Amino acid sequence: MGWLDAHLYPAGGEWQKDMLYLAFVAPTGDWMSAARDDGFEGGIRLTGARWTPQAQQGDAVALELSWSAEGPVPTSYKVFVHAVDDTGRVIAQHDGVPAAGERPTNSWAPGEAITDRHGLLLPAGWSGTLHIRVGLYEPESGRRVRLADGGDAVDLCGVAVQ
Repeated sequence: MGWLDAHLYPAGGEWQKDMLYLAFVAPTGDWMSAARDDGFEGGIRLTGARWTPQAQQGDAVALELSWSAEGPVPTSYKVFVHAVDDTGRVIAQHDGVPAAGERPTNSWAPGEAITDRHGLLLPAGWSGTLHIRVGLYEPESGRRVRLADGGDAVDLCGVAVQ
């Protein structure tokens, strides 16, 4: 899986009996990026992002997040990435332990930069602007990790789907 994780963006997985089928996204087109400084409780920071700002119906969006922690993180959180329409309805999503499961948040060293990739598979027949939201949650309870402003997700960017 090392090559896949280094070159592609995980977009999901499904068990069928005793076989796991994984989906990955191979990004195409231009990229946009933004420096960020979004603080979550527990000293976790979203420090940057880059993404594919355009996609075709039924295609995919790739997103790369940069994270760090100010100190030890006692809990292994999952990252959620939601693509929502103008009404807030989730059109596509990907959840996972950072870095394709290789870097749980409770393994981060203070100040270490963590790169975390996500792919979003878009449905055919849907077009418009998607709003990308990113956050963290406790897998056992589903409780979202709060931002300093009290919110539970970062409104990151928009993606045009044609």
